Amino acid sequence: MALVGRGVGILTAPLKLIGKLKPRRAADILVVSGVAAAALVTWRYGPANDWAMSALAYGWAPVALWITAAGFTLRVRPGNLARYWRWWGIAAGAAAVTLGLLSLIHPQFGLLSEVSLGGRWGSVLGGSPLGTAILKIAAIAVGTPLLFFPRPVSVHYIRALKRAAAGLSAAWSRLQPAAIQGVRLLFQGMRHLSPARLLGRWLGGKAGAADTAYDVLAQHLDGSGPVAPWRARSDPRPGRRSARTGGDDPDAGRNG
Repeated sequence: MALVGRGVGILTAPLKLIGKLKPRRAADILVVSGVAAAALVTWRYGPANDWAMSALAYGWAPVALWITAAGFTLRVRPGNLARYWRWWGIAAGAAAVTLGLLSLIHPQFGLLSEVSLGGRWGSVLGGSPLGTAILKIAAIAVGTPLLFFPRPVSVHYIRALKRAAAGLSAAWSRLQPAAIQGVRLLFQGMRHLSPARLLGRWLGGKAGAADTAYDVLAQHLDGSGPVAPWRARSDPRPGRRSARTGGDDPDAGRNG
């Protein structure tokens, strides 16, 4: 009985200590203990761990950081949440961009190979295809500051666009002569690449081989060239040759 009483005393000691504290301190301890217990259960319990990894995976890091900062500010300086709500919104946008970037990384093995480092929820902000994911992430990164600080951010965006346009114009003015010269050289090179020269290169690059092969090919196409040997052999009358080969017809005298 003494051991049982001592064990109960050890278990109830934290509760007695909490009871002696102020209500706010006691609430803090209970909240921290509850969060730690939930994290421990999620880490050790299989189904909960699988759900957490498939839902956000490594995306829990930015999300937990934002929630922890917001909870700590709410506990210590609650007025700062309302005073700096725009900055809290930008921080949430940064966490969303981080989730989108993590969703672009797919491991080759394990549970995360089926989702991504950002989990299923991160795939909503990024995911695949890659072009659409980059557009969504860029829209969040550009639109979040514009949403919370529309006036100053729009001014900075317009200045940045003007500078970018001026830089592109200056670069084009410097590269334009070289580009035009390159196009001219390309067209001049294409003019010299005739079919005969290409065929000569294919035949071995011998002098005159291109023109000869090109003429033979043209004669066969228009029907004025010599008959191939296999065509002459396929004639049903063995003594008869075509007029194209220059031979005499043995039946010509009979008909004459």
